[in-house]
Amino acid sequence: MIRWPPVLVLALLAASAGAETPASAPLTLASAIAEALSKSPRMAAARAGVQSARAQYRQARAEGLPSLDLSVGARLQGPEARIAIPTSPGQPGDGPQLPARGLLNPRYAVEPQVAATVPLYTGGRVRAGKRAARAAERAALYREVDAGQALALDVAQAYLATAEARERLALVVAARELHRERLQVAQVRRRAGAAAPFEVSQAEAELAAAVQGEIEARARVGQEGATLNTLLGRPAAAPLVLVSLPASRPDEPLLPTRAAPLTAEELQALGLQRAALQAVQEEVRQREAQVEQARAAGRPQISLSGAFLRRIPETLLGGYAWSLGASLVQSLFDGGRSRAQTDGVRAGLAQAQAELGQAERQTAERVERARLALEEAEERLGAEEERVEAARDGVQVARTRVGAGDAAPVRLTEALTTLTQAETNALAARFALARARVNLAYLVGIARPETVPDLTAPVAVPAQSSEGGR
Repeated sequence: MIRWPPVLVLALLAASAGAETPASAPLTLASAIAEALSKSPRMAAARAGVQSARAQYRQARAEGLPSLDLSVGARLQGPEARIAIPTSPGQPGDGPQLPARGLLNPRYAVEPQVAATVPLYTGGRVRAGKRAARAAERAALYREVDAGQALALDVAQAYLATAEARERLALVVAARELHRERLQVAQVRRRAGAAAPFEVSQAEAELAAAVQGEIEARARVGQEGATLNTLLGRPAAAPLVLVSLPASRPDEPLLPTRAAPLTAEELQALGLQRAALQAVQEEVRQREAQVEQARAAGRPQISLSGAFLRRIPETLLGGYAWSLGASLVQSLFDGGRSRAQTDGVRAGLAQAQAELGQAERQTAERVERARLALEEAEERLGAEEERVEAARDGVQVARTRVGAGDAAPVRLTEALTTLTQAETNALAARFALARARVNLAYLVGIARPETVPDLTAPVAVPAQSSEGGR
């Protein structure tokens, strides 16, 4: 069952987010997806594929309908020829007149003709062609849905990567300042004779590494922003103002309507129903119909035809003529072309069936890998948040000891450095969890464009979890 066509999704998102988000306005994930859907060449190609498939279905349906043709022929010829009856002695005038005054070959002739053909029996060609075209149309519709889901996934991943890069940059800058402070402390201690030269060298090396990390973090912000801008149809260097997303929590259900997480069996079942797989299934049905269509090519065809011809000017043959007849066409020998075509289509069917089986196995594998990756991300986030809490406790202890004079100020700097590193790891874990949720939701076919933003926000926060960050 096809759920939300991307065209309808785009209309819903455009109504809620506006026709287009200005480059200077804050960009939410929902508005980013709506903007990408409206500008993406991938969606335009998918919609064009649907239109093409629908046109092919109309063409296949028209094959079994009656046809009516009008043709008009005009010619100039000569010499003009007439037939006249010789007059007999004693008979006045030219004698009796023939129809159309005896015109046999006019100098000019105009002959409009209307011809109609009604197929009576096609051997199943039309029925099979309609089945194949209808399956192709459904496959194109599923491809359009999958294109919308894939684009929403790409935009969500790029949005999360850009937001993570920006937050990571802020933490890297804070870490660089802490390393600079540690270097100053080490230099003071070295001048006072309380520290060895190695301590200063180590602090300088750590500061240089922190500066290099800041350079890389700034470059990553620009790279991820360029990727997101490209998906949105904007210039790669266009400014971006992102709205911070609530952090995803462990053990949150993928479907907001469920209180419990989906089981592995439910995820596998959903994965086999996603739009991409259903498109492959429709392609198999299309190949089956094409096999029947190829077999029907060897059956006879019966049709009824009629025509009406008007002669201008009227001749000895009359002013009009009509005909009505039936025809039977049966191929007696075609050199093996029909059989070769049938064998080729059957081979295509076997190939499509094999591709479907392979796609189902790959989907099952990817769903299971994504499920395990989500579990790993949830466990990692829990561990990283515990480290953040421990690092915060360490900062409080260090601050208390420094205030009481029991420890040197450098101990507080070291504790703050440890906290910054823990927060950096927790930040990476939170965004990894969000990406894992979106990826799994896409693989099981529930990451529709209008629901992707909800996958990155908490639905029900477990009581045992604690929020990371400062």
